[in-house]
Amino acid sequence: MIEKIGEGIERQLRSFAQKYKRKKVLDVGCGMGNYTSIFAQHNNVTGLDLQNVVVDKYKNFTFVQGDATKMPFADNTFDLAVSFDVIEHVPKDIRMIEESFRVLKKSGRLYFGTPNKSRLTNTLLRTIGKERIYPLNLGVDPVLGPTIHIREYTADELTKILKSVGFVKIVITSYWFGLPFIPYGLVSTPPFLRKYCQYLFFEGQKP
Repeated sequence: MIEKIGEGIERQLRSFAQKYKRKKVLDVGCGMGNYTSIFAQHNNVTGLDLQNVVVDKYKNFTFVQGDATKMPFADNTFDLAVSFDVIEHVPKDIRMIEESFRVLKKSGRLYFGTPNKSRLTNTLLRTIGKERIYPLNLGVDPVLGPTIHIREYTADELTKILKSVGFVKIVITSYWFGLPFIPYGLVSTPPFLRKYCQYLFFEGQKP
């Protein structure tokens, strides 16, 4: 299947969100709320971010201003914690995962998404001697401000982090093989290409 990456990611999120009904969900780093609103269609959702830039049409959830590394929530509060395109921007990334673990209920799940460090673009750049150096400055977003990836992750690195925090039943899903300047790429990727996919979804469960 060939698909645009943005449309594909939203489809993936909608498919995952359908598994949850009438649950307490936390979106860590909700931004403008476009992905948050997907989970809020059938759940009680709280969006957390350092600043409130939620767009009116997405305001079907409760917004709380706060820090992902020091969340203003009690232990064992949420059934599901989600976050997309956030952890790569957070200086204390492991602390963010630890806080997500803390606020999840027993058997609660984490579902995050982040760019893949070993994606095709980065691999090609490294091959020609132009390996990306982090922090990586990607410009300025008109709403969210400077876009800087402090670091990025491979699937193995994410697995180690989740295990170190205490998550079990860890699943890493590689998504979309292609180049960002070409609109369409492969969604269903053969195993030997998955290491080079653009995006990683990673899941874990609190015991």
